[in-house]
Amino acid sequence: MPQAPARGRPRDHSKDAAILKVAAQCFQRDGFARTAIDDIAAQAGVGKQSIYRRWPSKAELALAVLRREADDSIPTDGGLETFLRSTGAALERNGALLRTLMAAAQSDASLRRALKAQLIEPRRKSLALVLGDVVDGERQWMIAALFGAVWYRLLLDEPLDESFATGMAALFPQVS
Repeated sequence: MPQAPARGRPRDHSKDAAILKVAAQCFQRDGFARTAIDDIAAQAGVGKQSIYRRWPSKAELALAVLRREADDSIPTDGGLETFLRSTGAALERNGALLRTLMAAAQSDASLRRALKAQLIEPRRKSLALVLGDVVDGERQWMIAALFGAVWYRLLLDEPLDESFATGMAALFPQVS
């Protein structure tokens, strides 16, 4: 049976990057609560519906911004200290946005699942690669301890700087 022709204009995927770039700038400059989708759309040169077709809510757009930033900045080679420094640098830029999404996720199960699947689990997998050949049973606890420390400092707005990265890496000398 012949397939019906697609309705409407095909999506211009080059707009995705432009929207995410503008959204990141707006969230960093104005914060999540004060950033309006209308402003992002105007600055990205798209209609508001172009954004909502890609990301059904402002929270999902913010999650896409965080995911892109994390994907671009978290190395899996170079060792634990490098991983923690890169994580800290990414959170320096986007920590406030992540805290806002984490708070919203406490009362929104759908956002919580999306945050876990799209941001947290990929970071856990990246850290598992960094940890390398440690015993599997130990790896899960090392990941919990390391991310627990990161989340603790992030939530209390404490620095995730070189000193933190060096100190945490020193706690795990078995990791190359």
